[in-house]
Amino acid sequence: MVVVSSLLLAHYRLQSARSYDQVYFLWVQLGLIALFAIAYAQAIRHRRSAGLHARYMVCTLLAMLDPIV
Repeated sequence: MVVVSSLLLAHYRLQSARSYDQVYFLWVQLGLIALFAIAYAQAIRHRRSAGLHARYMVCTLLAMLDPIV
């Protein structure tokens, strides 16, 4: 749900982009979405190994930290 809603928001903002600064921000946003999706998929893949699972979940937190701030 997070990835889909972020992509829909990026699509909406790209339609109304008027400057290169907004387009640059969209590329940063897409990079963070990719980082989040990869880290989440790896966390689910390694859910039986507590140490690896915890590290990947921290990576998902780091990907979400920039949009929150």
